[in-house]
Amino acid sequence: MNHRSHHAGEIGEISFGDPEYRLLWPRMDLMLADLCEAVEKGIPVTSVPRIPRLYEGRMLEWPVR
Repeated sequence: MNHRSHHAGEIGEISFGDPEYRLLWPRMDLMLADLCEAVEKGIPVTSVPRIPRLYEGRMLEWPVR
């Protein structure tokens, strides 16, 4: 979660190799809704093109295909 005042509450991505900020979700509730839907339906999270799954029923993992 981003705590800088001009991006407060956003969930974004930034890489040390590429300092360009990429907005993934504007708010946490939207991220959690997308994540829950992806886990339940076995579909990719659109902003992070991976399919999350539960490992041993208790740990979230993001396998690389």
